[in-house]
Amino acid sequence: MRIDGLPSLPNVRQAEQRNEAVRQKKPGVKAGDTVEISAPVRETTELQAAAKAAPAEPNPRISEIKARVQSGYYNSDEVKQQIADALLQSDGMRQAVDEAAQMQVAKQKMPDVPDTRPEAVDQARQRVDEGYYDRPEVLRGTVDKIVDELA
Repeated sequence: MRIDGLPSLPNVRQAEQRNEAVRQKKPGVKAGDTVEISAPVRETTELQAAAKAAPAEPNPRISEIKARVQSGYYNSDEVKQQIADALLQSDGMRQAVDEAAQMQVAKQKMPDVPDTRPEAVDQARQRVDEGYYDRPEVLRGTVDKIVDELA
C-alpha cells in the first residue's frame, strides 16, 4: 500500500541517527587537550605485557628438579647429607643448633646438681629469723627480679 503526499526520504537506521546526533553535540578536539590513564589501568596494562612476554614454558630448572624427585635422586644418603649440611650452615639454623647443643650440655650436667643445697637452706632460714627479707630494699629487689622474669 502506498501513501501519497509524503516526501521521499532516504532510509536511515536509528543507530545512524543516534550516532549523528551525538557527533553533532561533541565539541572538536583542541590542541591542548590531554588524556590521562589512571594508575591501576597502567599497572594492569604493564602486567598484561609482562604476562605476554613471559615464556610459555615454565622455568627449565623446575622440570629438572621434578625429574630428579621422580628418579629418587634426593633419597640418596649423599644428597641428604649435603642438604643437611647446607641447612646447618644457614644463619637461622646455626643459632638454633647452637642453642640445642647448649641444652644438651645442661641436661647432661643436671644429675650432678643436688636438688637442695643444705647450706643455702640454712642461710635462708637464718635470714627469715633476722627479718632480712622484710627490709624495703630486699622486697624491692625481689619484685624487680620477678618483673624481669615475667617480661
